[in-house]
Amino acid sequence: MQHLIVATRNAHKTREIQQILGSEFAVCDLCAYPEISEITESGGSFEENATLKAIATIVSHDGSHKPVRTTAHITLKAPKKP
Repeated sequence: MQHLIVATRNAHKTREIQQILGSEFAVCDLCAYPEISEITESGGSFEENATLKAIATIVSHDGSHKPVRTTAHITLKAPKKP
């Protein structure tokens, strides 16, 4: 099983991601890491803010869960309306 830390404290978002990925992943969010302080979303777009949060999470993480690989961010884009 692979472990994924989602750079959010939104439990609903975390559950949605867990449902999408299925049982092959153990998904947790920043609620599991209270030592990681609130991350300021100062980017100019959703993607920039996702990147800022992912990088801050990676830098703040103490490394107790040594990842096989680290992905800066995953952005899910909704289809454009016709």
